[in-house]
Amino acid sequence: MGTFGTLLIVWVLHAVIAATLAGPAIFFGRKRSRWEFWQLLALIVPFFVWAALRLSPFSIGRHPTNLIEPLFISIAIFIGVLLCVTLGHRANRSSQAVGLLALPCTVAVIAFLVLPLTPASRRGLTNFNLHIVDVHQQRYMMSCIPSSVEMVLKLMHRVPTSYYGLQDAWRNKADGSFHDFDGKTFEGVTFHQQFQSRGDTFQVSSLFETIDRELRAGRFVIIGLPRGGDIHDWLIYDEDPDGDFLAVSKFGPWTIHKKHLKRTITRMHGTDIGTYLLTPGTAPAQHG
Repeated sequence: MGTFGTLLIVWVLHAVIAATLAGPAIFFGRKRSRWEFWQLLALIVPFFVWAALRLSPFSIGRHPTNLIEPLFISIAIFIGVLLCVTLGHRANRSSQAVGLLALPCTVAVIAFLVLPLTPASRRGLTNFNLHIVDVHQQRYMMSCIPSSVEMVLKLMHRVPTSYYGLQDAWRNKADGSFHDFDGKTFEGVTFHQQFQSRGDTFQVSSLFETIDRELRAGRFVIIGLPRGGDIHDWLIYDEDPDGDFLAVSKFGPWTIHKKHLKRTITRMHGTDIGTYLLTPGTAPAQHG
C-alpha cells in the first residue's frame, strides 16, 4: 500500500470519529449557531497539516505512537464545535469559522511535536538504527513479511535504503507466510522459519530463550503478532532493562513500536519467528 493510500485510510477513520463526536452537537445546536457547508474543511485542513509534518524531514528519527495523533485532532474538532454552539450568536460567524479551523490545526502541530514518547530504554544488544527504519516503507497492504526482511537487510547494510525488491515481487500476496523465505538467501543472509506450531502445548519459554539468544548474538528477530483480526510482522530489535522484548514495524510510511511482547506472545499460545545467519566469508556492502 502506498503512502497516499495509507493517508486516505487514516483520514477516513479520523473523519468518521470527528463526525460521530461532533454530529449530535451540530444537530441539537443548529438554532444557536448557523453552519455553512464549507466549514467541513475542518475535517480536511488540520489533518493535512499533520500529514505534511509526518511526511516532512522533521519526522525522521522520532519515536511516535503516531497513529493516535489524528484522534486528538478529531477531539479538537469536537471541542471547537461545542465552543461554537456555546457562544452561539455572541460571536460573529467569521470568528467561529476561523476558530473551528485554527483550534484543530494548532492541536495537529502540538500533537506532532509533543505526543511522541521518549524512546524506550534498551540494552543495546544489536546495532539498531532507527533512522534506517524511519525512511523504510511498507509499500503494500499485505507486504509486512517481505518488508520485515528488507528492514533486516537494510539494518545490516546489505542493501541500500532505497531497496524494495522483495516487496515489489510480493505485492499483496494474501496466501504467503514466512515459510516463503525459509532457507532463502539474500545478499549473503540466509533466513529460517522457526516455531511453526501453536496451541496449549507450545513451548513459549523455549521461544523466549531463542529470541534472547539471537539478540545477544547481535541479530534481529522477525515475529508475527496480532493486529486487529490479522497477524502483522514485527522486527524485535532489543530488550528493555527488565528483559522484555522491543519491536518495531511499518504501517505504510509510518514507524510503529511495540513493547511488552512477552505478554502478547504468551496470550497467543505461540507464534513463528524468522531468524537468519550470514554466509561465511561475506562482507556487508557499503550502502547508505
